[in-house]
Amino acid sequence: MSLYQLAHDGDADELLTKLWESDSSAVRARAAELLGEIGTEEDAELIRGVVEAAREDDSEEVRAAAIDALDEL
Repeated sequence: MSLYQLAHDGDADELLTKLWESDSSAVRARAAELLGEIGTEEDAELIRGVVEAAREDDSEEVRAAAIDALDEL
């Protein structure tokens, strides 16, 4: 299933899985962006996952996307 479809369906859990586990930095970055669009500030697990990506991902692109996502929440 595409990242867009996951976001359209509101499947934050699967987007978090993509953010944490994808081998592609582009997929991880887009998953972070979409989480920022569909998430809410009340979703503690989502926030923890995005913060972890912002702090620990090897890719600067993913870290930047995660920071932007947190700003949107």
